[in-house]
Amino acid sequence: MKSTLFKHSLMLVKSLTLVVILLVLAACSNTKNEKLALEFDQQKKETVQKLEQMESEINEAIEDVEDKLNINEGPIERNLEKAKSGLEDKRKDIKKSLEKAKNSTQDTWEEVRSDVDAVMKDVEEGFNSLKNDIKNSLEEISGN
Repeated sequence: MKSTLFKHSLMLVKSLTLVVILLVLAACSNTKNEKLALEFDQQKKETVQKLEQMESEINEAIEDVEDKLNINEGPIERNLEKAKSGLEDKRKDIKKSLEKAKNSTQDTWEEVRSDVDAVMKDVEEGFNSLKNDIKNSLEEISGN
């Protein structure tokens, strides 16, 4: 009887140990998932802010070009129209990426972030080029 009681006690201790180990592993897993969720939320927030800032800068550039278009005529005006069209295309790209980023989930984030990063890089390069084109056109107007 002592032996049976000892065996049951030993089995009980092993079972309790296993339960404790499983609880610790589950707690670690939850902590890791919470950390990943926080990282996702932070990255998503930062990306959305960058996209919104880019969109705002493009909107301002479009407004500046529109103001200049009301004054000028001829080849310079055509250059400004072309620049405005390019800016509007970049704004569309940013709006699409902004929607993708806002609607992303933790499961889709890596793919969305990769796509959005590529679009942001492309838009930034194109935007800088268009700003230089606009600047050059405006310098032609002022004769500098």
